[in-house]
Order: sequence, then structure tokens, then C-alpha cells
Amino acid sequence: MSRWFRHYAGLTTDPKFGGVARRSKASRERVVFVWCCLLESAAEVNEGGRFAIDADSIADVLSCETAEVQAILDQMEASGLLADSRVGKWADRQFESDTSASRTRRYREKKRHGDDTVTSRDGGVTPPETETETDTELALVEPPEPLPEKPETDTRTAASRSVPGASRYFFESGVIRLTQPDFLKWEAAFPNISLRSELTGLTGWAGEQANWFFAVPGALAKREREARLAAEQFRLEAKAKAEAPRPKPYGYVP
Repeated sequence: MSRWFRHYAGLTTDPKFGGVARRSKASRERVVFVWCCLLESAAEVNEGGRFAIDADSIADVLSCETAEVQAILDQMEASGLLADSRVGKWADRQFESDTSASRTRRYREKKRHGDDTVTSRDGGVTPPETETETDTELALVEPPEPLPEKPETDTRTAASRSVPGASRYFFESGVIRLTQPDFLKWEAAFPNISLRSELTGLTGWAGEQANWFFAVPGALAKREREARLAAEQFRLEAKAKAEAPRPKPYGYVP
């Protein structure tokens, strides 16, 4: 949610994905989506390309069968794109200096030594460490507040802080922290459930996940499908009941 990673031009048209799509009998769009999920997870984990998301979690987001996603992952591994739950050649394309924390450390260090070039937009600019680092990024990007290693054990205490305006987060319960734009997007994506209630109920479970920001939407997607199916079942039963022939009154004589 808060980490940057490099998306290189040509990713969507990379012929390797066409081969993965053909061999796994999936669409190119689905293959590219799965690849982006892996890149986002690797960026969040931040351990040299290791990703924590699995086929089941991606399938929940895509609303498809786990076996379909697993077939894509298998073909990606066969093609050398993945190895041992890591994105191949991650270190060659992603740089430690891309992280906001490292940029902010350098910015503060230069500021302590009286180097004002990083804050000047019209004057000289400190040369970037990598080809995409700019003075604006150095001056404006602040590292996010670290999430707690363990969730709060008392969900009532956690839920009591889930009040808009209590912090810079619109919703906060244990490790689950959402800004207002993210909360509203999730609320629109899962219209058949009470998002605030579901997130509060998932607080303890989310704290046990390697990457809650990927795991929680998967769990919400399952709840959304269950709620949608239950609503549809109720509608069909109500329709069948309304269309059923009414019993004739007792003692009826034609």
C-alpha cells in the first residue's frame, strides 16, 4: 500500500507473458494481472523479491478458481520468471534507493549538513542516485508510520479507535489501517457487506498474515460472494413463494 516498485515500459506486451498465457490456457490480461500482484507483494515484503501472496489469495481477487491461478504461476516458474517464491531478477530492476524511507533519510541527512538543493525546484538539483530519483521525491515523500508487529488482542479496544478523525487513518483496527480513499474504494467493491464490521472482525486474523493488505481483500471477497449468493437465494425463494398457487379455502365448492 505504501511501497514503490518499478513498472517498466513494455511489461504488458512482453512476449514471455504470451507464452505463459498460451501454456496455462489463460488470457494475457489475467497473466499480467497475476504478475502485477506478485510485484506488489514483493515490494511490500521487501526481501529481495520474495512475495507472500499465494494462488488462493489472487484467485479470490479475480473471482476465479485457485487451480487457474496456480497454472499461471507454474508456467511463470517454468519460464524463469519466478523461483523459490521470489520474482526473478528483482535486484536487477528494483533498487534499495527507490524506497521512500531511504530517500527521506538522505534528504534529512543533507538538510542537516546545510544542503538546500534538494528543496529547490527552480535552482540546482542534487544528482539522483538512480535514474528516476528527483528532488521533488526527496523533498515530499515521507516514510509511512510502521505497522505494529502484532495485532491488538482486545478487538473492542481496536474497534474503539475505528472512528473517522481519530488519526490520520479513516479506519484503524489492529494492523488494518486504511485512509479514507482506500476505505471508500473497498466499500464500493464490497457493497453487500458491512465493511467496517467485517474489518473489525478480521483484525486478529489479519495480524497473523504475512501481508494483510493482500490477504484482507481476499477474505472480504469471500464474504461478499456469500452475501450476494444469500441475497439471490432469498430473492428466488420469495419469488417462488409469491408465484405458488394459493390453497383453496376450506369447504370450497366449485
